[in-house]
Amino acid sequence: WLLSGCGFHLREAVEVPAQLTPIHVQGGGAIRRTLEERRGTSGVALADRAAQARVIIRIHEEHRDRRVSAVDRDGKVIASELLYRVSFDVTDPKGQVRGERQTINLTRNFVNPDIEVLGKQAEADLLYEDMAQDMADRILQRLKAQLL
Repeated sequence: WLLSGCGFHLREAVEVPAQLTPIHVQGGGAIRRTLEERRGTSGVALADRAAQARVIIRIHEEHRDRRVSAVDRDGKVIASELLYRVSFDVTDPKGQVRGERQTINLTRNFVNPDIEVLGKQAEADLLYEDMAQDMADRILQRLKAQLL
């Protein structure tokens, strides 16, 4: 109740209409796994083979990186930006392009003080997982917008 007043809303899964499924994903590591995890919540049905799919999402590039955003007076990194980029297009099983190649870039800030060094890598991994979920949602949203 109090959270609704501040504008916070739980992230809802992007629902994929039945006429776009099953979807086949070519390439992609984290994105493919995230879409597979979304089967139950978003209505995404995945096809094992391209010939079984109505829509094929071709992942051309999936790249994670880190960029220094702040250093202390001794030159130690105290904050970074985590970067996640995915480039993809959409085709049908016959190979006809249904959605032109596009790239989505996501960025998250990551504070990295000298304390708790071991936990910071686990925190960065969790942020990248969250970014993969966000990326999968954005791809599905674009898929719906382009094909419906």
